[in-house]
Amino acid sequence: MTAAIERVGARWWLLGALLLLVPFVVPVPGQLERMHVVRSFGVIAHFGLPFALVLLLYRYGPLKGSLGAAAVLAFLLAAGCEIPQLFVGRHPRLQDAGVDLGGVVSAAGLLLHLERGRRWALLIFLAGLAVLAYQVREIPAFIRGERLARARFPLLADFEDDRELFLWNENEGSGATYSFEDHLGGGRLLSFTGKPGDSWPGVILRSMPRDWSGYRKLAFDARVDGGGQAVLSVRLDDFDSRRDAVSCGDSFRITGDWRRYEMDLAAAAGDIEERTFRLDDIGSLLLFLGRVERTTVVQLDNISLE
Repeated sequence: MTAAIERVGARWWLLGALLLLVPFVVPVPGQLERMHVVRSFGVIAHFGLPFALVLLLYRYGPLKGSLGAAAVLAFLLAAGCEIPQLFVGRHPRLQDAGVDLGGVVSAAGLLLHLERGRRWALLIFLAGLAVLAYQVREIPAFIRGERLARARFPLLADFEDDRELFLWNENEGSGATYSFEDHLGGGRLLSFTGKPGDSWPGVILRSMPRDWSGYRKLAFDARVDGGGQAVLSVRLDDFDSRRDAVSCGDSFRITGDWRRYEMDLAAAAGDIEERTFRLDDIGSLLLFLGRVERTTVVQLDNISLE
């Protein structure tokens, strides 16, 4: 009787283990996807679910008692769930797989300590937790930055408040570097650097109010630091761009002198033939360089809607 109960229990727990992976492979509801802060907390799921999966596989089923096999299988299942995301409108990332590994390592360290009395395994447990701590370290500052973005909209950026720093990123995989710097005329600006061999070096802003439909143009100040010229491109993605990569934008030839540049939003959106571009559902603003033949430093300031 006891054995039968254990077998039924094992089946249910294994089913529960598989259910732990469901959040990794189902489409995220659109309203949640639009909330950047909620998406930032997804890293906790990428740590916690593989952590729980190791515990379940170790205690129930054919891998019961085999910690190494349970840990390897848990990681393969969790990281493997990045692949189906391609077919449900989500975006697989190596970073997520790294957090999955952190959860697996932390669970293995905890079991080694509790089940087998390995005191040194606490270091493994803490090392896994350190991965999570590193990934969530900027969430509070990010939340404060989003509040700032909502409060001053339609000003998108003037780089005077440290909270803005957490709203910007380099164009992923571009090789670009960026920083906030003092403006010679007072105040601060954003500076990014593109080098030969970089792939579309630039900076991207994702955390901002989404509805731009009430505005005619996007305006910004820009120059090439140190003189010379460069072609600076602006790309807007709406929420649906996450699935079909349709975007709109414009390009501007900038020089060593500060100038105000303007992009006609309606005209840029109207150039899109594949579908209607949603100016009321903007997802990101990217400013970038194309082919870079020499090291180029671009300075940006006072980005706003008008």
